[in-house]
Amino acid sequence: MFSLASYNAGFGHVKDAQRLARQLGLRDDKWFHNVESAMLLLQKNIIINMHDLATSVAVSR
Repeated sequence: MFSLASYNAGFGHVKDAQRLARQLGLRDDKWFHNVESAMLLLQKNIIINMHDLATSVAVSR
């Protein structure tokens, strides 16, 4: 999936989503429900405080 995502969205955007996934406590090496979720957040141009979001994601699990 990473190859297809890189082709469609661009390598840099996928790397940004992987970085965001790590910051959210998700796995940056798994696409579904991990990097995919981070990519969707980036796609929506959601501006967030990373610490608060990471905390809220951890609490909701």
